[in-house]
Amino acid sequence: MKRSTPASRAKLVAAYRASGMTQVAFAERHGLKVATLQSWLYRRDRSAGRRSKEPVTFLEVRTADPPAAGSVVLVLGDVRVELEALPPPSYLAELYRALC
Repeated sequence: MKRSTPASRAKLVAAYRASGMTQVAFAERHGLKVATLQSWLYRRDRSAGRRSKEPVTFLEVRTADPPAAGSVVLVLGDVRVELEALPPPSYLAELYRALC
């Protein structure tokens, strides 16, 4: 098992913050466990005196008509995504970040 140095952890945390990627995507790209990245972020924030995580933002969604049973259509600009069922909110958030 390869151990990281404080300098390499700091570099990866900075790269994650600048990436705009989700924690899952960044961890996968860099061969990390998500829990490891989250631990590094938590420790870094705590040592920097940060009390809260990154700000939470919400996107208002308005629909003209409710979706037909068993189907959901998402339209973001020129992208149209059709799903058989409404996925969990975390999936929708990640999909939105990936498409925007």
